[in-house]
Amino acid sequence: MHRVLCYFLFFVYLAQGYDFSYCQKRYEEITLKFNKNIYAVPIFYKNKTYFIIHSFAPLRDKKIIKHDPFIGLYLIESDKNIRGYLLRNIDQTAFEIEVSVLNHQEKIPTKIIRKQNGLLDFAKLRDKSMGANQVVSNICYQIYGITTENGDFVTKPYIERFLSQDKPYYGDIGVRIQGREIIQIDPFFPNNPFLPGDRIIKIGKQALLKNVNLEWSIVNLIFDKPVEILVERKKGQKNITKSFVVNVGQRYGGFLLQDSFFESQGIKINKNLKIIRANDNLKNGLEKLNVGDKIVWIDKISPFDLEGDFFYNVRELLMRAFLKHGFIELLVDRNGFQFYLKVYPR
Repeated sequence: MHRVLCYFLFFVYLAQGYDFSYCQKRYEEITLKFNKNIYAVPIFYKNKTYFIIHSFAPLRDKKIIKHDPFIGLYLIESDKNIRGYLLRNIDQTAFEIEVSVLNHQEKIPTKIIRKQNGLLDFAKLRDKSMGANQVVSNICYQIYGITTENGDFVTKPYIERFLSQDKPYYGDIGVRIQGREIIQIDPFFPNNPFLPGDRIIKIGKQALLKNVNLEWSIVNLIFDKPVEILVERKKGQKNITKSFVVNVGQRYGGFLLQDSFFESQGIKINKNLKIIRANDNLKNGLEKLNVGDKIVWIDKISPFDLEGDFFYNVRELLMRAFLKHGFIELLVDRNGFQFYLKVYPR
């Protein structure tokens, strides 16, 4: 009965403009209160309803079944027996019609102005929402996505990717990119053949057309499977193409998580360059590091002397040192005693 009524209201909306009051009430009825300020949104996926939350800040609760710390999605346990929202892709029509952001207090008429272009490069609205876990809708039983705290929203491909995985997984080929260009390479990634400045033009059999999301292509590569990567590399005054086959790894840092390149080695540092986590399987020089050690500099340069994002600078110094020497030299402080350490990533 609800679906029939939703169809009727949608046609009324097309004819004379719908105020979304019914849809706002339905949001109140079917969402699940997680805590004082957060409501979980029900999503109907593969014949089952799942309650999910988006949060930039980490959440802890016994009702959390799984979460993806890379992008901030959480799956919440519930015995509430309702049919959730259907997720809809953003097509051309979605840009042309009026939609609404719905929450427990209000409905905000707006329009979608941009698709989601990356894991944290969310879809954009003309009028931003005032909080997370509201829905962007044009028909009461379906939505285009779920809002984040910054007023943008997460869309269908990224939500369904989260729901389809038992554990969060993101493929890695040992690079950090900007557009199509490789801006940093991970010296710890096995047999990393790339150089900063390389421009990726093909992954496997997929030629990267203008509208292909490169980040999405990489994170969805299958772990531990070889993949051919075609790049354009500047050599002197010419551009040449080079083909490399790499074994796909997995991301250990990035997106909402700290990303210093040390994470894949089981090491975590804080913003004072102090080692706050390590493991017993370190090698290639890293085994000489202990929890509590502080890195003073990398190849005689301190990240504190560089402008911009701290962990970006750490990655940059590790990469530069490796490309220059084939090893990474660190100055380490251990309770006032300082010593040099050479790390051979490969």
